[in-house]
Amino acid sequence: MLRLDWKQGTPRGTLTVQGNEVPHSKVPLAWDAEAQQWDLGEPVTGGRPATTMRQAKEFLLDQLKDVPRHYEKLVELAVNERKICSLKTLKNAKKELGIRSEGHGKTMRWVLPSSEPSPHPNSNGEGQ
Repeated sequence: MLRLDWKQGTPRGTLTVQGNEVPHSKVPLAWDAEAQQWDLGEPVTGGRPATTMRQAKEFLLDQLKDVPRHYEKLVELAVNERKICSLKTLKNAKKELGIRSEGHGKTMRWVLPSSEPSPHPNSNGEGQ
């Protein structure tokens, strides 16, 4: 399902995407008056700078593109070492991207939504 949320007279809107085969997401839109069409706008992230959320999403997509990663390692890299974002922003980016968790506690790993259930991790904490 696609739904456009827009208040008449404003140049901003949100396209909501929802369905069984796609993760629920909201796509920000901006009206281009010159072209008379909607274009991608800056994400609305509850007051967070759009670049922070974008960087968190890019980080997760890059880290998870080949194999699932341990949750603790992702947090260590994004929040503590590289200072990309806060833990809350990282979790919000995970939710918006439809990333799922596998396992519990110290064995929990994050997996991209298009991935099949992953094999058991090897000694360095990544999928085989």
